[in-house]
Amino acid sequence: MLLAALSVLAVLSGCAQRLPGEALILAESGARLRALETTLLARVAEDPENATALRRLALVQLRLDKPGDAERHALRAVDASPFDPMALEMLGRIQLRNGKLLPALTAFDQALALEPEFMAATLGHARAQQALEAPAKALKALRQATRRSPRHFAARYLQARLLLAMGRTAQAETAIQQARRTRPGHSGALLLHAEILRAGGKTGPALLLIRTALKNPPKDAELPKAMLLSALLKAQLRLHVERKDWEAAGGTLSRLKASRPLDAAERLLKVRILEGQGRGGQARAELEALIAAHPGFAPARVWKGKGLIAEGRPAEALEALGRAVALAPRDARGHYWKAVAHFQGDEAPAGEAALALAERLAGDARQAGNPARLKTSLRLLRIVRLIAAARADAAGEALRKFQRSHPDHPAGWLMRAAVASLRGTVASLRGTVASLRGKLKESRRLLERAHPAFRPADLRFARLRLAYLEGRHRQVLERSAKLLAHPRLGWRAAYLRAEALWRLGREGAALAVLAPHLKRRSGGPRFHYLTGYLHLLRGETLSAERAFDAGLDPFPNHPLLLEGLSRMAMAEREWGKARGILERGLKTPGPHRRMFLDRLAWVAREEVARKNQAGKPDPGRQALRRFLAGADSPLSITAGGTMRQILYGSFIPGLEE
Repeated sequence: MLLAALSVLAVLSGCAQRLPGEALILAESGARLRALETTLLARVAEDPENATALRRLALVQLRLDKPGDAERHALRAVDASPFDPMALEMLGRIQLRNGKLLPALTAFDQALALEPEFMAATLGHARAQQALEAPAKALKALRQATRRSPRHFAARYLQARLLLAMGRTAQAETAIQQARRTRPGHSGALLLHAEILRAGGKTGPALLLIRTALKNPPKDAELPKAMLLSALLKAQLRLHVERKDWEAAGGTLSRLKASRPLDAAERLLKVRILEGQGRGGQARAELEALIAAHPGFAPARVWKGKGLIAEGRPAEALEALGRAVALAPRDARGHYWKAVAHFQGDEAPAGEAALALAERLAGDARQAGNPARLKTSLRLLRIVRLIAAARADAAGEALRKFQRSHPDHPAGWLMRAAVASLRGTVASLRGTVASLRGKLKESRRLLERAHPAFRPADLRFARLRLAYLEGRHRQVLERSAKLLAHPRLGWRAAYLRAEALWRLGREGAALAVLAPHLKRRSGGPRFHYLTGYLHLLRGETLSAERAFDAGLDPFPNHPLLLEGLSRMAMAEREWGKARGILERGLKTPGPHRRMFLDRLAWVAREEVARKNQAGKPDPGRQALRRFLAGADSPLSITAGGTMRQILYGSFIPGLEE
């Protein structure tokens, strides 16, 4: 410590005005940096108005992680020399570090007013605008900077990082290439280049870049050797996982684990590797251990929610995802998967709210991971919802726009098949499925890379759905057998199988298919409803009522089940019981209320006729008038509305980090 102080004093003793430059301060560390602080404090005590000494002291204290002291001395430097752009820029830099965004922006702008081409202040202005969630303004400042100085490394580097955050990967790649031409050995730029390539879907070139760097590490010393090796291995691990090269990913993970303990993000990658290797039990155990060790790590809870959705357990998924969005309320991914879980659980209003929030948040430049992929998945889910709502024209238009920007995305072909079947154009549908089959054969690699949720099983379900729509019920039985054990599509295949068996007059066999699903939530109330309806067809009214009532336990006041119970009560002419059920139905939101009102009016007329009170006001008509005075549209429920959720709600766009 004494030698360090003496060396600094020797530097300062040569001339009273000679002070350590920024380059020296930025190069020093540890004891020498603390010695510099001691010397500069003494210098400031001797000359309190020395703006240069105050500014250098502020920088030293910033490097020593003393942001409060640094800001105090930077303010004194500005007071001592209010027209010094360098003092203003230093103040802005420190205030930005302290989270004082608007004061920092003001300081940078004042520095630029004094010296318009001051590059450090321009970069500070851009960083402040980015932190203030104004990426367009930040990008404008960086464009001005690069026009003045095309080979300025820091400006190009920051431009590339900002463009990546905005999802503009092609422009980001150009910017980082220009930056790396200026400093080809900069390790941070190399890692950012690999991340940009990965985000743009160029995982092969990104992997080649990382492998080359592992063999010939960059020469710049901005990262210590051990830290650089760790960062390169982590980047390689993510790329292997994204390419689903599980053997290579496992090897890289072992190499990384040997160098240091795994962090939370790397442990989540380990979960994905175990899943990819077919070791589901170990993956679940590792995920639970990760959540226990890092309870505030939201991505682990999102991953758990995704897995529960795939298993058809939306209620449990919502519990995990609720914790995730509480931990990271501005991360659109948690809200996206909440929307999917709500839709799977037949909670459309809540799903629409979560989806709308995810869409708003997706434009935030602070979104982690791959914002472009996130936006693609949100567009796909929105199209799925249009199809499920039978809005064929709107879905078709959204799909045309999607396929113009993503011509090779396999999800577009599945959507096209769904829209064609929704419109009833069976000939067109057959051609679409045939095209999809050809697409699958030609570009299996593309399907694996372009959309992780797409699997050949989706194609099989598309063909099963087509057979059902065309009334080829025996083919439904043949094609559904291979899908019954599928974790995501199995319950849908079982439902269509039961429908086909019923149409073929095999009601007992249909009930046997439905029975295992009655205690699960994956199919919503549909299995209970169809079970009750089949019992009614067989004349088993007690069993039918039990099926409907059993469904109301996990799905309270669900309109589909209330419809079944009201049908039974009306058939038995139990008007009081029917009225109670229908009034419960009127409290449910959505398009079902018109049907309940129609039935309630019928019940009221029957009650009036029975009591021979024709002169009194019709309570059914009064209820109808009250309903029409409200804001809801009087849309009637149809069996097709329920079936659309089965036929067209099967494809769930997925995200993989």
